[in-house]
Amino acid sequence: MNRIGSFPTMMGTRRALQGLSIVAACCAILAVAATGRPQATVAAQAGEAVPTPKAELAEITKILGTGPRGLNEAAERLEALDRRELETGEREDWLRLARTAALRRGDRARLESLRNVPDRFALVLIQRIFQASASLAAADFAAVRAQLAEAGDPESMNEREKRRCYAIEARLAQLEGDAVRERACVDKLVDHLQHWPKPMCQSCHATLAEPDRLTHLKVSEVWFGDRFVALMQDRGDAERIRAESEARLSKRPGDARSRIRLGFALRALGREEEALEAFRALPWADFPDRPVHKPRMMTTFP
Repeated sequence: MNRIGSFPTMMGTRRALQGLSIVAACCAILAVAATGRPQATVAAQAGEAVPTPKAELAEITKILGTGPRGLNEAAERLEALDRRELETGEREDWLRLARTAALRRGDRARLESLRNVPDRFALVLIQRIFQASASLAAADFAAVRAQLAEAGDPESMNEREKRRCYAIEARLAQLEGDAVRERACVDKLVDHLQHWPKPMCQSCHATLAEPDRLTHLKVSEVWFGDRFVALMQDRGDAERIRAESEARLSKRPGDARSRIRLGFALRALGREEEALEAFRALPWADFPDRPVHKPRMMTTFP
């Protein structure tokens, strides 16, 4: 009797709680308007789908592209997004959009507040690296060294700028006859090839039409691979690198770094067919007889 009698009471309690939830959500929305809490919080409390940071950044980019009429909305949405948890890449995208919005709105206080926020893709850094590349082409080697020093430690940079710095240093070292320094830089470049399938590379080189499809790389034909081969031949350590690479691969067959180093070591030893087989073991290696997905933004640098 008590169980039967409790049913209407339970139903009434459930309806009451549902009503309170609706009221709470409405109050939350009004509170956000008054307090300026993030849009994502509003959506979550109101039971709506919350856009991902990536989607919100894309929408803000579109808004900024509409001209002056969208600046205030973009600034408000950026401020809300600033309070959310963002991944490193999303935070960097947010920073660039926030600076753009502040600059276009003439908001000096906001722009100055962003001055010292770390930015691995800062235009100043990119400009210094391209200046160093231009100085290298002009045979102004002293300027190259000064500009690279001003750019800072490559290991603190994003992967693209890091690779560019080591490429410039490798070219400079070759021109100056510094085989030790060239080898150190070339080693860095060769080891970076293993990351090709990862987002750090595909985020730039994937096509716009199919951003989630893995692109392929002519890994056996990169210029610094040729220099790696020549430097191994000069130093006489190709056999050691071959043996070390094969030993690692026997334990970890999927070790792309060792596979790449093995390929170049075999080439340095004059075992070209075996070298090509080593490179072919990489599913993302571009070969003429394979169906491949060509990457975008691929040029030799410098």
